[in-house]
Amino acid sequence: MAEAKTLQKAKKKKWYPIHSKLFNDALLGETLATEANDLIGRVVSVNLATLAGDVKRQSVSLRFRISSVKEGKVYADVISYLTSGSAIRRLVRRNVERADITSVCETLDKVRVKIKVFLLTRSKTSGSVLHSLQKECLGMLAKEIGKIEYGDFVWSLIEHKLQSELRKGLSKIYPLKAFEIKMFNVVSGEQAEKKAPKQEKAPSNEEVNVEQEEKPSKAEKAPAKVAKSAK
Repeated sequence: MAEAKTLQKAKKKKWYPIHSKLFNDALLGETLATEANDLIGRVVSVNLATLAGDVKRQSVSLRFRISSVKEGKVYADVISYLTSGSAIRRLVRRNVERADITSVCETLDKVRVKIKVFLLTRSKTSGSVLHSLQKECLGMLAKEIGKIEYGDFVWSLIEHKLQSELRKGLSKIYPLKAFEIKMFNVVSGEQAEKKAPKQEKAPSNEEVNVEQEEKPSKAEKAPAKVAKSAK
């Protein structure tokens, strides 16, 4: 028994690279673990500025859940998107109206997401106009998200396509100063991309720390900018 404990203590942790298939195998970072399978189910948070190589996107973070291991590489799927509260607050000024709207929508490939959006009118308006904006927004969210697959939905947020489309449609009711996605997260229990194979070890939702600045010997592996995965 004592010998078994000694052997267990002797196991050294090593660095495992974490990749995302959705981002064309982009390197999200590295984390320490004794065994790669120990990381299954754990959550990694990555700032979009780091991932996209664009400092203007530093107000947005993506969370990934580690789902599989293949040939020494750890793969993770996007499970949520979050815009910082400070970025939202900077948009708010006097003599405007703000609306925060929450909805649960389903993508074309049956992934259910809870999404929270924020809109700001250009000037003060009536309650009936705000009600119309909210009602139209809920309908447009369900329609636009329902006609694309989950991976395309994530990219539409990153490229700001969905936000622009909804702002354009809602501005026909009343001019908007801003329209942003505050957050979304997967609520169905399904994996964001392909489901991970069953593992002997039960998944954990523990968030792990990742090293996003590579060690000098591995610096060339870090992508300067991610690319959309080809279908």
